[in-house]
Amino acid sequence: MKLEFVGRMERVKEESEICDNQSTPCENSDLLHVVKVEPEVLEALDPNDLLHGVKHEPEALEPVNAKGLIHIVKVDPEELDDLDHKGLSSFLPVSQTRGKRKQDKEQVDKANKRRRLYQPHWEETYLWLEHDEKKDLMFCKWCRKYPTLARWGHKGSSKLFVDGCRNYRIESIKHHEKSHHHRECKHEWDYEQRTPQVSTPTEVMDGPVLRTFTNMSDSQTTIYQRLFRTAYFLAKNARPFSDMESLCELQRQKGFDLGDNYQHHKGCKEFVMAISKWLQDTLSDELSDVQFVSVLADGCTDAGVQMQESIFLRYVVDGSPVTRFINLVVLKHCHARGVFSAITSALLNVGVTWESLVNARQSGPSLVSANFDGSIAMQGLKSMVLEKAPEAVPIQCVSHKVELSVLDAIERLTPIQDFEYTLKGIFAFYQNSPKKRRELSDIAIMLYRDLAHFSAIKQVRWLASNTRAVVAVYKNLNVVVQHLEEVASGKGDDAAHVNDCLMRISTQSFLQTLHIMLDFLPILKELSESFQREDLLVLDVAHLIDYCVMRLMELKYEPGKFMKLFTKNLDASAGLFTLDGPADTNAISLRIPYSPVEWQSDSLFNKVVDCTIEYLNGRFGNFKEKPLISFRALDIRRYNLDCAELAQYGREDIDDILAHFSSNFVEVEKAAIRSQFIQLKLYWKGMHSAPRMEVYKELLQQKTMRFQAIAKLVDLMLTVSGSTAQCEKAFSHHNVIKSNMRAHLNQDTLQALMRIKLEGPILANFNPDPMIDVWLTSGKGTRHTGGHKAPTKQARHLSTPNLMTKIWSKLWWWKSDNLMQVIGAP
Repeated sequence: MKLEFVGRMERVKEESEICDNQSTPCENSDLLHVVKVEPEVLEALDPNDLLHGVKHEPEALEPVNAKGLIHIVKVDPEELDDLDHKGLSSFLPVSQTRGKRKQDKEQVDKANKRRRLYQPHWEETYLWLEHDEKKDLMFCKWCRKYPTLARWGHKGSSKLFVDGCRNYRIESIKHHEKSHHHRECKHEWDYEQRTPQVSTPTEVMDGPVLRTFTNMSDSQTTIYQRLFRTAYFLAKNARPFSDMESLCELQRQKGFDLGDNYQHHKGCKEFVMAISKWLQDTLSDELSDVQFVSVLADGCTDAGVQMQESIFLRYVVDGSPVTRFINLVVLKHCHARGVFSAITSALLNVGVTWESLVNARQSGPSLVSANFDGSIAMQGLKSMVLEKAPEAVPIQCVSHKVELSVLDAIERLTPIQDFEYTLKGIFAFYQNSPKKRRELSDIAIMLYRDLAHFSAIKQVRWLASNTRAVVAVYKNLNVVVQHLEEVASGKGDDAAHVNDCLMRISTQSFLQTLHIMLDFLPILKELSESFQREDLLVLDVAHLIDYCVMRLMELKYEPGKFMKLFTKNLDASAGLFTLDGPADTNAISLRIPYSPVEWQSDSLFNKVVDCTIEYLNGRFGNFKEKPLISFRALDIRRYNLDCAELAQYGREDIDDILAHFSSNFVEVEKAAIRSQFIQLKLYWKGMHSAPRMEVYKELLQQKTMRFQAIAKLVDLMLTVSGSTAQCEKAFSHHNVIKSNMRAHLNQDTLQALMRIKLEGPILANFNPDPMIDVWLTSGKGTRHTGGHKAPTKQARHLSTPNLMTKIWSKLWWWKSDNLMQVIGAP
């Protein structure tokens, strides 16, 4: 019995990938050699040498017959030469000897293994390659420059070339060069160098791209700068790409040279996608220098009846908090897991993962809060975010919370519900009838009144829409009453409906509720608008809520402007309510019942105020709990204290913040923050009346060693977001871009247009040069920067052969000369 040599395979490959080289055995000990072993011999082999068995004959379906197996055995290279001509007896002692030397196995393998060495000449071909002789590791310069972008996939060769590897094979180098993450890092390197790729050898860059860079002249560069500015203008102003051709024609009429190519809607889209790619890459670079981030997300349904989730990141740049657009993702499912999946994909789009956001040891920012809108966010998303990032603080949008608090309060009050029903009836009566609005306008002219536009009460933005509707009804009340009385006196179909509406308006309950809402809603509207500011800080939320509650409670003791006006104009003894206007039309006869009003004892007014305060305190209770309430320690408005009080102020709050976000601070930083906090309070003591954002910005921009540790805590405080107002503004732009006329926009095009609209500079500050570099280095083929004038429609028509010409050109054998050659005639 003999051992027959079958083939060999590399360790790094799968065991099924057996090389077909069966000639001379390889001398490299890194290879596993495959030999065919007779079944009788298999039992005598050392099990440590047997690595794997592969079934050779598939028809052997019975209980395993060892004759149908090829066994892969680990054999020393020097023994492999003798396998083809030596017998079985000479092989067995080798296996047994190796089994006895099991303890020295690692030393024997190391001695027998040929060591691969780094070849310096590789650097001539691969400019990104570098070698550390002391550590004996090779790296990729580009991937080490941008580790966040290279690592985010967690798989592939990019991570190895960031940390260093000793796999000195040309195949591994080529594989890394083709990897997606390496190419992304390459683009980042090119942008930072701000130099064209002319100096890059053809092995690193495609030939067509190199020729494009080489042949680009100054005049051609000017042409593409004009084309890019034109495309940017269309994208920034939400204009269709089809306008590209007409705008280019307008510029040619003014004497500007625009070349002959890319002046159509397809070229405009290419330019827009390149601009968007540059903005996205710039954002990724900006995130690499950020310490903390907050995720903001909100959803809406667009004109294409698709549920879109808008994702933003908030962080600090140059001492000021900014909110950047990340992506717009179509939701596959509208439940919490679908939203979480959309957020995850959006973060990956800028090279960020949940793992990198919670691992303080990795480069890149750490997640400190997640701000979502809607009930789904606070139920499912809250648990999912806390599972990934336990220290993150989930927050529901504070602006939406205000509306929910008011809606919860009025649901318990029947008079408010009846009042809203009457407002909706007035709006519906005038909304769909131009004739009625014209009649109403004529009465307003007669009464010397400016007619206000009737606004609908919306379900989503109830607070703002209800305030507009209440103000409009109050301004038009005199005119509306006159018109409704005129319509009710007729015999039309609307007489019955108008009588019911007029009866509701003429009640003391409606008029009293109208004046209550005129004093009540502006306070809540002011609070909601304060929560929609981009510079809103988390430490402002509790302060604004307390201020709003105090103003509402003050109404119980001191009636507002409109409450006083109602008391003045109400004549309960005569059953009349006086309106502003001519003497003969300035009174409404009240329907029974009516009675004098005492605001301090009025049950309706007290219920409105008490219920609203109750729900405001309930929904915003988390802002008065740790850790959010602890950020008050960094509020300079509270530093107007004497030295004794100031020394004690904020110590426990600082400890609470450090305890909650403990993974983001090492022990040395925590001790430094506690000591520097005392110095910071003295430094800020005289600045309690100064603009806070300017004070915080100055501290973060100075970067002095005196406040280095405490500045990191200020950075964290500025990053925590309490509002998703930026998401709401994004949806306004989204509805303009994807309107009913452009409801079928591709998602990638919509994302690019949204990114340009939200993150792009104004046209005067737009520099197209880096975007042109992105465009030239992307795409499948060569860019037509040097000409290739497209033929006109007439030229294409004349140059295109007709059908018979095409058929005749195909049937070449019927031509006389070719036919004679085919038949072999002389």
